[in-house]
Amino acid sequence: CKNAALNLEIPGNNILWYTMPTGGVGSNKKPTINTSQLGTIRYWVSQTVNGCESPRSEVVIAINDIPQPPIVSNITLCQNSATNPLSATGSNLLWYSTQNSNDGKTVAPNPSTKDVGDFSFWVSQTTNGCESLRAEIKVTVLPTHLSNTLFDITICDDETKTLDAGPGFAAYEWNANPPTFSRYLKVSKLGDYQVNLTNANGCIVSQSVKVTAGITPVIEEIISGDHFIEVNVSGGNPPYFYSLDLNNWQGSNRFDHLKAGIYTVYVKSKTNSCTAVAQAQVIFIPNTI
Repeated sequence: CKNAALNLEIPGNNILWYTMPTGGVGSNKKPTINTSQLGTIRYWVSQTVNGCESPRSEVVIAINDIPQPPIVSNITLCQNSATNPLSATGSNLLWYSTQNSNDGKTVAPNPSTKDVGDFSFWVSQTTNGCESLRAEIKVTVLPTHLSNTLFDITICDDETKTLDAGPGFAAYEWNANPPTFSRYLKVSKLGDYQVNLTNANGCIVSQSVKVTAGITPVIEEIISGDHFIEVNVSGGNPPYFYSLDLNNWQGSNRFDHLKAGIYTVYVKSKTNSCTAVAQAQVIFIPNTI
């Protein structure tokens, strides 16, 4: 190859070099070849054994130009997306992990998208036995992120809730029927729901949320007395929350300092949305002594 070092070692005894196939005077010194000049150079060599010189063999030295690097294109991928092996336009490609490494492989690498950032790969091509300089392929992995407002939820009979995919995305697509292109999706049926979230980089990530049936606790007994109500509950998913107005909830099953009257008692489990409802009367017994 052009400008490459050339080794003219010829096996044999008492080698003589000639510039022509016949005649002339042989030299026992190897010729100096200028590899900066492209083209074909011919020499003839003989060996001498026991004082007898052999016929001459032709040595053809072809100095070929170094090919141009293969044609490549940088690529952009999304984090955690599926990838294909890298490609380049050229002949007899060799792939390298760095610009100067000696780990050339004929099989193109498949870039990882696990980490975000810029990653480089190098590739060369070989023609006429000469390897080109290496071309760099830059692989840019763009970030993706999931919604931090989507969680599995429970719903009760005839209840409708709204799934919120959260702000910060360029586009939304729910797998509803028909598809819903909104941040929000109202659901009243149990099942798995999926939304495709497109960020500002154009990267899409799919996120799923489960809608399951809530379990309603059972109000077994309400004990009411002088200025208090005490509620005993079973079933559902403890711990329970208790309320008299659906706005103020408490962890204690006893309400004190109540005025005489009829109260509606609400009980729900911490881990689902279904609320049990019952009524109780608070009595007041005056001290007649």
